[in-house]
Amino acid sequence: MKVILKAGGAIMADPEQFRSYLENIISFNKHGPVIAVVSAFKGVTDLLLYGWQGKDFRELGLEFLELYGNDALFLSNQEFYHRELRNMDYHCQVLRQYPNDLKALDTLITAGERFSVKVLDYHLRLRGIKSQVVFPGSIGFRGDNNYQNGKIDLDCVSEVKDKLSQLFVQGIIPILPGYYVDSSDGLPLTLGRGASDQIAAFLGYALGAQVYLLKETHAVLSMCPSDNAATVDCLSYNMAREVGKIIQRRALQWVEKGNLELIIANNLNPNIQTLINSEGPQDTGVKVIRIQEGNFVEIFDIPDEPAMLYGLLSNFKDCNIVGAGDTPNSVCLFIEQGDIILPIEKIRSTYPVKSFPGHFIKLVGNLNFSLKREIAEFTEQEIGFEPVGYFGNMRNAVTYSIGLPYDESIRDKLVVKLHRRFIEQ
Repeated sequence: MKVILKAGGAIMADPEQFRSYLENIISFNKHGPVIAVVSAFKGVTDLLLYGWQGKDFRELGLEFLELYGNDALFLSNQEFYHRELRNMDYHCQVLRQYPNDLKALDTLITAGERFSVKVLDYHLRLRGIKSQVVFPGSIGFRGDNNYQNGKIDLDCVSEVKDKLSQLFVQGIIPILPGYYVDSSDGLPLTLGRGASDQIAAFLGYALGAQVYLLKETHAVLSMCPSDNAATVDCLSYNMAREVGKIIQRRALQWVEKGNLELIIANNLNPNIQTLINSEGPQDTGVKVIRIQEGNFVEIFDIPDEPAMLYGLLSNFKDCNIVGAGDTPNSVCLFIEQGDIILPIEKIRSTYPVKSFPGHFIKLVGNLNFSLKREIAEFTEQEIGFEPVGYFGNMRNAVTYSIGLPYDESIRDKLVVKLHRRFIEQ
């Protein structure tokens, strides 16, 4: 059975997690062909964005080495890392000359993924493993020309399958970057946030492979991490879609299209896992165990530049953003504490936006499919409208956040009713 092993930036950036990922690749490869898909090291995309905005990337690169340079895994290979960081610095110096060019931006911010695949290939080869960096263009893995939010071209399936199969015959482990494919112009084309999941899912679809999304934390939990939390063994596609951030929606489309098994597993112990397939349970019942309140800000008319927006949001050091939901041209921020005006002004200085402050109520509880429907019906009956709401997760445990207008009486009434109706005594 072919297997796709996808690792996110937090795994790549943590020496213990990275070692475990290497061992997982080697272990799975003993039983059949493996493809590795990797994101940029956590924080590297931000460094590239800062460099594109004119900051000295060489100093930012030294910060990266300070973060990871105390570990033997990195200390023994300092020359390799310095060389690759110099390459990224060169990208920043050249591409910052085109500040309004989305093609240039996509080329720059995908340098983090190109760094990651080289790192993984380097360390697999040190262990005597036959591996090869495979960039999208070399296997015909392409999309449209919608830079910053591209879509994969379905017509590339057969070419991708054939060229990867040739590597399997030679006993080679292909290593692919997440986040992007090639545009029809032959340039890097990013697929939006969460795109590494989509890359892994598409490869699973093309090859008929199992897809593993490896996490540095848990698999999917029944509630927020605690002594009472249990790993959810299996979910249906519908359930995974409803609870949102467990898997990126475009990724789930490829999984469903191929009727694949997708497995969310703990990187340190892949036996701790949640299976997502067409036969998983549709519901596990309603039981909310905690309410958390804070400020709610909905911001509209954001240009479709998710990577730039992500970099901007990560700069908000004066408040605690506990969640964010987005549509193609808007973003909702759920802020637990801090001054909600300052981040709005920071965004307004870059983007033409309107903002609507209010409250949010975050419900944290058992994984369930009917929670959203129950709350929608309840609030419609009691308040007269259905509030803005979205499913999220907290270290892979499900949450549901409701945005309300800034009205104390509405907020208080809903909190009282929710306590009476849903909170476990």
